[in-house]
Amino acid sequence: MIPQYWPGELIYVTPHKPPRFGDPVVVQCKQIDGSYESTIGLLAKRSETSIILDKHNPQAQISIPRESIHAMHKILTTNELFGV
Repeated sequence: MIPQYWPGELIYVTPHKPPRFGDPVVVQCKQIDGSYESTIGLLAKRSETSIILDKHNPQAQISIPRESIHAMHKILTTNELFGV
């Protein structure tokens, strides 16, 4: 997610604040083999069958089927983290 987040940068995720469109989110997906994979993106769209994330690097939109999503959590901004 360069330039929004740099490699090694600490991010804070909350399951208690529902993400809105445009918010950065981390999405954890269950794979066919039973393992889990996560990705970070900006929540662009939701439908009954999938969610769409905007990615920065390379710039793209990806679609993730809802049945594969294990969890989706909002990434807090610094202001939200400190209550500003």
